[in-house]
Amino acid sequence: MAQIILISGIPGSGKTTVSLALAKHFKRLALIEGDVIQHVLTFRGCVGPMADPTPECERQYRLRWQNCLSLAKNFYDEGFTVILEQVAEPKWIEWFRDHLAGRTLSVITLLPRVEVALARDRDRQGKTVAERYTFLDDRLRRGRLGYHLDTSELTVTQTVERILQEGIALGRLESEEI
Repeated sequence: MAQIILISGIPGSGKTTVSLALAKHFKRLALIEGDVIQHVLTFRGCVGPMADPTPECERQYRLRWQNCLSLAKNFYDEGFTVILEQVAEPKWIEWFRDHLAGRTLSVITLLPRVEVALARDRDRQGKTVAERYTFLDDRLRRGRLGYHLDTSELTVTQTVERILQEGIALGRLESEEI
């Protein structure tokens, strides 16, 4: 059965690692990374998210979500499970859900303690950005959409098990037929 699973969290929360491990549990799967959509496909002029976004930042972030939505819908409609790995504030989760037109969406937000995310981020190869985005932690915690999971003390395997056992079902959000 096709479904869309949105994996969110601040940088260093484990979105990419968990998404890759979770992907192994599905026979037909498309993995969409929001960072790839925005930063790799934008050749010049890319503006990243900020605590106080500029109009250009908002425009590009909206474009990022629109492209992720198009890909997710296309794969879903062809029978693929889709994992979208993306930092997702509540307003964008609601926008995404509202534009899915009845397709199945589960939202999983990985919420390790900030100091754990910062330590994980420091241990990554090549990309350390979490310190610039800790302001998002509070926003993600306050937004109670979907399934929230504190992964501070969990291994990747334990996190995936929890997502499969209860997270997908408990994180399901209903979208309207449009």
